[in-house]
Amino acid sequence: MNNKIYCSTGTFIGRKNERNHRLVIEYGSKLNCDGFEINIFEDWYNNLDTVINDYKTNAIICPVIHADRAIMADNIEEEKYFELWKLNCNFGAAIGASKIVVHAWGLPNSDKNPEIIYERCAKLLETANNHNLDLLVENIVCQYGSPLEHIEKLAHLYPEIGLVIDTCQAQFHAELEKTCQSPIWKNGNVRHIHISEYIGGYKEWAAFGYNAGFPQPGKGDINYEMFFKHLKDINYTNTLTLEAPSIPQEEGVDVATLNECLDFVRDGLN
Repeated sequence: MNNKIYCSTGTFIGRKNERNHRLVIEYGSKLNCDGFEINIFEDWYNNLDTVINDYKTNAIICPVIHADRAIMADNIEEEKYFELWKLNCNFGAAIGASKIVVHAWGLPNSDKNPEIIYERCAKLLETANNHNLDLLVENIVCQYGSPLEHIEKLAHLYPEIGLVIDTCQAQFHAELEKTCQSPIWKNGNVRHIHISEYIGGYKEWAAFGYNAGFPQPGKGDINYEMFFKHLKDINYTNTLTLEAPSIPQEEGVDVATLNECLDFVRDGLN
């Protein structure tokens, strides 16, 4: 399989290094990936032109952007929400991305009001299309229902919509295998994958994300042998991104760990 494998900039850019966008420029050539999934941070909004210019000047390959997670909270005013969404889409188009990943629900209400989420996605999809970006809704963890339930509903409502399957999020809800059996794969909705790890039980919040650190792929509870076999069985030819953070305490980027993880994905597919 010759899938394109990207590295999320969220694996090495975060609060500890002040979300320094130039780390991609300084260390990107040392990472064995086919490009980067660029995470947009709210800290960047006053500096987006500089980020765009730096990435274009240094020929950084940015096929995918991950929209700012902060704007996905559902307590933000609708007008402000779509203003920021358009700003994210403008950024993606400017750096040459073809895909934009979105968290279509978030705190404080999570998926408490799914009908609002589904209606909002129609507007997200329209704006993304206007910027020649493929909208990809991620199977983000839910407080009330199931991520699979919501993305299947979205695929039913909007057959053209793209989806991202994050292995950690699916494992958190004990539905990774069920997700692999979903018709969303046959219908071509799944057009991107996030590779990350999880150690813990069903909806064990204390074991999720920053609450418990980030284990590297293959060193947790996810059955990657099953998952990679599924991708090979269906001849999945689309893209994947490593999304398991490895941000060192000291300055710089943990190149060795990230390359080990990228090799894990590549070996699993081959």
